[in-house]
Amino acid sequence: MRRGGARQLRLAVCLLLPGCHMITGACDYEVRSTSSRGVIVDDIREILRAGASVSARRGSSNWKGFSWSIVSPVLASHVVSVSLIDANQPGAILLRLALTPENPIGALGGSIEEKRGVEHPSLPLGGIFEIVAANRAILEITTDLPSQAVLRVPLIGSESRDWHRPDCQGWDDPSLKD
Repeated sequence: MRRGGARQLRLAVCLLLPGCHMITGACDYEVRSTSSRGVIVDDIREILRAGASVSARRGSSNWKGFSWSIVSPVLASHVVSVSLIDANQPGAILLRLALTPENPIGALGGSIEEKRGVEHPSLPLGGIFEIVAANRAILEITTDLPSQAVLRVPLIGSESRDWHRPDCQGWDDPSLKD
């Protein structure tokens, strides 16, 4: 199919779909995301590495997600609980994170999703993006080791992008232009 034919086919499909924005290139939703990482080092050895990501979509479909991970061969099978806390309110637990079975290298992780109409009442994700993006998020890890009973990992942002409307139809792809 020649290049102009591809554009005509997309235009024909678009005209058949209600709410299609392929002509203007605009999406009917916005997205945002942020991620952060942290490390705890004891003298010369790494105790653990942690990370968290938050993303959301609003508009025609609303969705929020939070994912986290911890890698620690040193603490393998000793983690009792993991919580997300705000550095500005250290006594308040924002999220109690469910533990998953560890793999042999001591990795833990999980994710939480919240969709329109299916919000999990005990795990509200509202405000979590702002805390992670502002470098205020801390993962608090409780272990059964007396020497490392509670570890707090400050999560520092590695990348962040606030609300933006993506180009959903790909007109910037040179192969689709005449």
